Amino acid sequence: MLDADDRTRVCDELKKHSHPLQPTSPSLYNIINGKVAGASVNVHDALQIGEDMLLNFRLSLPGGFHAPLKKQSQNYGIDQMWHSNRRQDAV
Repeated sequence: MLDADDRTRVCDELKKHSHPLQPTSPSLYNIINGKVAGASVNVHDALQIGEDMLLNFRLSLPGGFHAPLKKQSQNYGIDQMWHSNRRQDAV
């Protein structure tokens, strides 16, 4: 459970980095390292992507019930970091 000291430390750490909602911020970027997301990143459209996937799934029923659902959102960082860490662990 977070206490007041924990909250203060979290706030102090976040103040060291850029704020993603400031008008001077790039559209999508990592608030820690400042790296701007590439054009393929569409995680900001995740809700619409999910709604479209749900509609397509419903339209495919009943025959498409067992069809695989393909990932359509592209985030920045998590997948790349995971794959990078796995490559480093293999070395």
